[in-house]
Amino acid sequence: MIGLGISARTGCKIVLFGIACVFAFFTHVSGAAAESVGQSVLEAKLGKFGVFTKMNADGLISVKLLYGEKDISQDKDAMYREVSFDELASNFPLENMETLKINLYTGGANCCQGYYLIAEGKGPHGAGHYAAYIEPYDGGLALNIEPSGYAAMDASFKGYQIEGTDVFLSRAESSRCSRLLVFENGKWRTDRIGEFPAYYRGMASESRDSGLNPLYNAIALGYYSLMEGNSPESVKQLLQKEMPKEFASKPEIVNRILADIEKASKEFNPVKNLDISK
Repeated sequence: MIGLGISARTGCKIVLFGIACVFAFFTHVSGAAAESVGQSVLEAKLGKFGVFTKMNADGLISVKLLYGEKDISQDKDAMYREVSFDELASNFPLENMETLKINLYTGGANCCQGYYLIAEGKGPHGAGHYAAYIEPYDGGLALNIEPSGYAAMDASFKGYQIEGTDVFLSRAESSRCSRLLVFENGKWRTDRIGEFPAYYRGMASESRDSGLNPLYNAIALGYYSLMEGNSPESVKQLLQKEMPKEFASKPEIVNRILADIEKASKEFNPVKNLDISK
């Protein structure tokens, strides 16, 4: 079985990786099928899920996700420049479960990537079908991140600025903060403050050597320190220590950044779990 992607730039299939047999009833989708404008093509099947794509005359791609005969697609009018499928993840996120990540790229230098996550469980724990959607956003989703499996990227501080102050970070000198996704009770969610302290200690250590703007590095340190489970007061002290002096000496800036870190850490959740009930 081969994993396939579709590119609107070429209108052709892209072979992404070789994997063992994954889907129930197809082994190859021809390039000719991908190039057929207006034709709906079955790209993948996992259990009761079926993923169909259709390319329009401009080379843009629509995606339909079915659960049995129920259309559970999100943003049904959305068009993508590229659609690709990751290798099937076995025994993930639970034993005897298989999960497929479908990548939806809207185009542009920095934006945006969206996803479907579909899974089938056959074991005593997690038996059934599960689906989630991540609307295209200025972030991303990485696989095989320990300890939870997926990491979503929070872009709250990429290009960050505070109006009326000198706090301004260009997109080139700032980045996105990593957050873990957790599969719990049949649904995906963003991890909670203090849930994975060791992971965020490691992320804090990496952020010190990011090579990005020192102010961004300080913000990332504060973000990861809070996610590690440290108190807001200790995070504030960390910001005052790590931020450039022209910002650290201004309490109103320190307090505003701390408030924005707290807000982002609590509110960031790009995942929408889909209802597949009949």
